[in-house]
Amino acid sequence: MKRLFCILLALVMVLALSACSKGSAATYNDAGYYAIFSVDEDGETLTAADFQSMDWTVFLQLNEDGTGVLDMDDGDVTELTWEDGSITYDGEKTPYVLAGGMLTLDLSDSDGSFVMIFKKGAAPAPETDTADGGLAGRFSQGKNGGEAIDEAAPAAADDDAAEPSAPAAPAPADDADNEPAEGAPIGGGDFTPVSIDGYDYHVEVIGAEMFTDYEDKDAIRFYYDFTNNSDVPISASSALWTSAEEDGYDLNWTFASSEDDVPEYGNDSLTVQPGLTIRCIEEFSFKSSGSDLIYYIGDYDDQEAIEFDPSDLPGRPADDWEIELIPDPQLFLDYPSEGSSDNGSYAISGAELVDEWSFLGDGELIRVYFDYTNYQDDASYIASGNDIWVFQDGIELQSGTPEDDVDSDGIYYDDIPNGETTTVSSCWKLRTDSPVEIVIWDWWNDEVICAGTFYLD
Repeated sequence: MKRLFCILLALVMVLALSACSKGSAATYNDAGYYAIFSVDEDGETLTAADFQSMDWTVFLQLNEDGTGVLDMDDGDVTELTWEDGSITYDGEKTPYVLAGGMLTLDLSDSDGSFVMIFKKGAAPAPETDTADGGLAGRFSQGKNGGEAIDEAAPAAADDDAAEPSAPAAPAPADDADNEPAEGAPIGGGDFTPVSIDGYDYHVEVIGAEMFTDYEDKDAIRFYYDFTNNSDVPISASSALWTSAEEDGYDLNWTFASSEDDVPEYGNDSLTVQPGLTIRCIEEFSFKSSGSDLIYYIGDYDDQEAIEFDPSDLPGRPADDWEIELIPDPQLFLDYPSEGSSDNGSYAISGAELVDEWSFLGDGELIRVYFDYTNYQDDASYIASGNDIWVFQDGIELQSGTPEDDVDSDGIYYDDIPNGETTTVSSCWKLRTDSPVEIVIWDWWNDEVICAGTFYLD
């Protein structure tokens, strides 16, 4: 991760050289406080939890007058200017995308990919600051692709992967092996779950508990069940707009230390298929001695205000609830494994099982290979303009780091010149032994480009 750290520091230097003039008096829609959610550099990812473990605070503040700051480390502040859809520094505008409270800033260039994602929230208030080998099985191309076929990984891939081994039980997210914090309350408190229905979701807020965050400060964890009621895959974080306040002050997002985390951590960022319900959490700093605690949850236009008594929280919901998984693929079977869009042509060309980097654990990954031809005038990487989803049991898998890289892993985020075709690959962490669905989604046209299913038996 040394290279990623260097690029982060270089970004601070670049922004420091930018113009620091005041913006106009206009009020912009996207103004707000954005805490770092993840940073991805050439396929290597740092999450908010990684920044927390390094005691490295990163946030973006966009003020209503068109000025702003990027704070890279508790006071290392760089001023900038902005308007809806772009941030200006070094005399150039850099576009960003804001959807579902997540701000994506793509700083990729000819040297590689560098993408920062921030999550919109409330700025800290002084009053609350204390608070291996070819894939076993077969690759089904679906009805348009003919009969299921044996699919070997490209010749460049490592052929010594172990056979797949399934976890003992399905888990809703990659952190599902973690146990709840010791002593965390189960049930308790007089609280009736609150249901909220939106355009493409159903939410039920089911509990809240106090815990100690990574800074040993009081914090509150809200629990809610999110159901995707749309006809396309979405995540809770992309569909919902949330915040919390206490005694009239906005609360700031926080995190538990890794040893005190709960299995639901990170579920809100996982894309889930239509009809699936997933349990999620949100964590905020707060004062246990305060009052008038309100959790707001809904969409951008309308949120439900749910009141809690800090001295009598209902606690963590009972653990007898289980996700109704989708173990048998059904949503994308009718799509071929090759397709094209205005941006390029795509083919899901193979997959293999590989070991996870031992520093991160002893899990197993699936490496998926893609053939990509760039149709765009400018050089572009395979995921530019697209979402590439990898599902298991109807829930998106998170990216993983393999024990041994192959050359095609290193170019997943590399820009490919116009008209050129190349094979790229990336790895995702397996959750169970269920089939793995790969979907390339054109989010400009809101449609599937191609899809495929790999069976692990």
